[in-house]
Amino acid sequence: MRTSTTMFIGVLIGASFGLVFVVVNADSPLGSSAATLLRVLGIVIFIALIGSVTAARRLGRSKGVEGNIEADLVKKRAYWLTMGSEVALIVVGRLVIGALNAPQEANVAWMAFVVGLHFFGFIVLAGWPRRLAVPLLPLALFGLVGLAMSTTPAVAWVPLVSGVLSGFTLLAATLSNLLWQLARLRT
Repeated sequence: MRTSTTMFIGVLIGASFGLVFVVVNADSPLGSSAATLLRVLGIVIFIALIGSVTAARRLGRSKGVEGNIEADLVKKRAYWLTMGSEVALIVVGRLVIGALNAPQEANVAWMAFVVGLHFFGFIVLAGWPRRLAVPLLPLALFGLVGLAMSTTPAVAWVPLVSGVLSGFTLLAATLSNLLWQLARLRT
């Protein structure tokens, strides 16, 4: 097993995007108190993840473990193919949503769906562990549900379903991955 100062970069990236999903989408139709509570909860989880990453890095160094798992992954063509496909799908989807005059809320639903799909791309194309499919499957589902909701009178709730729930799913998934990494370091 290898680790370095950047081994947990995937955790930080996932947590950052999860926090953005929560902060940007926690709004109406929620009351301001509920929206603020969700944002604060997202921030607290994010800060706890950063602290945990720091502790995990120290634990890895204390065991004399070196290397960089994420850097090895980034070098793979499959990583860049997956990332390029994600960006292309988001851009094309947003253009289609705009051309169809769909509600603006459909954009966050589409983004959640594509972000969920890109993790499956990592698993299939880049060889990420299959265990990542379990916590990230809800992202794609929240996106699909939000797309369906965007065609109904419940459209105002799409940011909560596809944005906030997806954000907390990303935060939970990164926490799960971090706990798995810590368990590996402790053995």
